[in-house]
Amino acid sequence: MKIRYLQRSRLNYKKQVVDASKRQYLKIFKKKKRNDAVQKRRHSFLTVEKLQAQVNDLIETASEKSMKLLAQRHAELQQCEYLGDEILQSSKQFQRISRKSARKYKWKKCLLCGCCC
Repeated sequence: MKIRYLQRSRLNYKKQVVDASKRQYLKIFKKKKRNDAVQKRRHSFLTVEKLQAQVNDLIETASEKSMKLLAQRHAELQQCEYLGDEILQSSKQFQRISRKSARKYKWKKCLLCGCCC
């Protein structure tokens, strides 16, 4: 049984190879369709229109994405500026408080030692 099965599979393989070679042979002798220049122009015009539509869509999506990105970065920049202003105000406040406390402790220290008076 195994021998018959192998023989059948070999025959099927050979048949497939022969069919494939015939297909290639027949492709060579097929007549090519002749297209008129008008059909080619129509076809090229359609492809140009399709390409132009794709380019327009691409430009539109790129401009939308860039506008979104610019808006997002502008918002982030404004937030950074706001935080910078807050830090500047808190540093000025800290500077005032530290000057006051330095003066206060300077006089206390001076009064305790008795050297200045």
